[in-house]
Amino acid sequence: MSEALSIIKTEDGSITCFDEEVDELYHNRAGAYTEALKNYVEPCCLPLAITSQSTVCLLDVCFGLGYNSFVFLDQLIELLDDLPVQPANLKIQILGIDKDAEILKVIPSVLADQKFNRLINRLAQTSKKKINQVKQSLSSFGFHNLKLTENVHIDFEIRQADIRQALPKLVKEAGGTFDFVFHDGFSPRKVPELWTIDLFQLYTKLIKQSGRILTYSSALAVRGAFRACGLEVKKTTAVGGKSGGTLAAYPGQIKTDECILDLSETEQLRLASRSGVPYRDPTLTDNRQAILDRRQEEIAHCKQL
Repeated sequence: MSEALSIIKTEDGSITCFDEEVDELYHNRAGAYTEALKNYVEPCCLPLAITSQSTVCLLDVCFGLGYNSFVFLDQLIELLDDLPVQPANLKIQILGIDKDAEILKVIPSVLADQKFNRLINRLAQTSKKKINQVKQSLSSFGFHNLKLTENVHIDFEIRQADIRQALPKLVKEAGGTFDFVFHDGFSPRKVPELWTIDLFQLYTKLIKQSGRILTYSSALAVRGAFRACGLEVKKTTAVGGKSGGTLAAYPGQIKTDECILDLSETEQLRLASRSGVPYRDPTLTDNRQAILDRRQEEIAHCKQL
C-alpha cells in the first residue's frame, strides 16, 4: 500500500483510508458502509429497477475501495432473497472507474468486514471459488463475470482510467444506457476538477431518461452544476454530521420518499445565490488552480451584478 494511505476504522466498524496527499478520508468518518448505503444504494430504489427491466447498469466513478458497488450488490442479494418469484433472467452491469491501483489493494480488507459475509459467501458459492480468491479477484482492474443466482448475472468491470479522459469516450460507447451513476471523488474544495459542470453534462448523456446520479456531496457548487445541466436536485439521508447527499435526475422522474427529500426553502435560496456557481473546466484538462480561479471570477462578476 502507498505510504500516502493509512487505514482508519470508521464509527460503524467499517474501514476507510486517509490520503495524506489530499489530506482527506475516502469516506464519512461516521461510516464507510453507512455512507454507501444511505447516500448511494438506498436512493436507487432497487425493487423498482429490477422488477421493471432485465438489465440494470451502474457507473461507479472514483471506485476507490469499492464500497458503493459492493453494498449495491449486497442489498441486491437481500432483495432477491425476499422476492416470492425470482427474475427469470436479470443482468447487472457495473463499470467502476479509478486511476489509482494502490487503493484497490485495500479491497480484500474491506471485504473481510462481516457486513459483506453474505455477499462474499454468495459469490464464492456461485463461482465455486474460495472466499479469499473472490476477495482477491475483486481487488484488481479488469473484467469479472459473477453470479448472484443461477438467473442473475453480473458483468463487473473495474477500469483504470482518468475520469476526465474516460467519460467522453464512454458517452460514445454507451450513451443513454446507465440507470445509476455514483460519483464519489474527494471533496470539491480539494479536487474541483472532478466536480465541474462540464463533467456532469457528460453524465446527463450517459444516463437513461429515468436515470439517477448520486453523490455524497451537498456542496452548493455541485448542486448548482447539476441544476445548470437541466436536472432536478434532491437530497438523500444525512450521515454523521453532514446534511445529506445529492440526487440529480431529469425533471419529474423522482418521487420523494423516506430516503429522497426535497431541498428546504433555505437550501433552495442558497442554491440560487452566487454560492451555487459551478466549477467549470470546458476542455476537461485545466489544472486545479485554474478551475478555482475561474469560479472566483464568476462569483465576483455575480457580485457586481
